[in-house]
Amino acid sequence: MRFPTRYERWLQLYRLEAWMAAQPGWKVELMALGLVFVIAGCFIGIWELGRWLFKAFVSDCEP
Repeated sequence: MRFPTRYERWLQLYRLEAWMAAQPGWKVELMALGLVFVIAGCFIGIWELGRWLFKAFVSDCEP
């Protein structure tokens, strides 16, 4: 598997930008809202995993 060149990555971003510009405003806003939920979900998941691991290791270290 080969990695895309800088030009190919730029072309993908340009096509995405053109596609999003062609969409109606509500659709772009809905996609942005979905992206916010995905990022927030990842943050909360990582936070909860960290809390769980911290509790697991701290409870093992207590006498």
